[in-house]
Amino acid sequence: LTRQNSNSHVVLNCGYFLYLFGAKMSSLDKASLLYAALIHDVEHLGVPNVSLVKQSHELAKLYHDQSVAEMNSLAVGLELLQNPHFDIFVNLSPAERSQLRQNVIELVLSTDIADAYRRKRTFARIEEYSSSIDGSLDISTDIGKQILLSLLLRAADIGSSFQNFMTSKTWAQRYYTETNAWLLSEGRDIFSRELFFSDQISHMDNYVGNIVERLKTTKCIDETFLIVLQENFTANKNGWIEEGNSLLEKWEKDFRITYKASFLKEKEEKDEEKA
Repeated sequence: LTRQNSNSHVVLNCGYFLYLFGAKMSSLDKASLLYAALIHDVEHLGVPNVSLVKQSHELAKLYHDQSVAEMNSLAVGLELLQNPHFDIFVNLSPAERSQLRQNVIELVLSTDIADAYRRKRTFARIEEYSSSIDGSLDISTDIGKQILLSLLLRAADIGSSFQNFMTSKTWAQRYYTETNAWLLSEGRDIFSRELFFSDQISHMDNYVGNIVERLKTTKCIDETFLIVLQENFTANKNGWIEEGNSLLEKWEKDFRITYKASFLKEKEEKDEEKA
């Protein structure tokens, strides 16, 4: 449920970003970003790619362990456009359609947080495609626009990290619950509190903070807006440091009670069926 809610949440974030910073973007660029946001987590299983790879999941085999969830979402989302009933881009020319498809593929793949190579390549290209006059990212080029759109989608995808701490921890709890439910369904133990806590801090330090810094580097985003992102990110990180362990203790207790009740109910239903 969180992943599907995430899609609509990311679309709204991207729409807001385009409202603020999309004046120089073409209609095709905007459509690419919004469609990528809409499908980026379609049919996501609620667990990281690394878990799918370790479990030798069928999707991991299909996509050769590479950006498994993102590849699957692309397959589903792009296949949908082959159905005349759902083809919202039916009026595009073949060239426009091809460009949109290419844009969407690049954008959705950019949301694979674990793909360090792709992330570093995007960050390195900011300087390569920056203006020699003022150092801003040159979005008059296709690659320059693609880089900016990728950064905006990544920021939208982790939007809860840039909102207030109440919102941020609500999303974290949902992710914690979904992931633990999957782990138990696979016969494995739930996340240790220590691991989940360290993962949250690492995510903020190594990914969320970097997104803000790279957005600054482009010089395409209003500085006032970036200050808000930075302040909220810092507040969320501090909130996790101060309250994270106590929150996780409560979440684990609540999860075990809920899961146990669910397990017992399922057992009763099966016993009734046998009777």
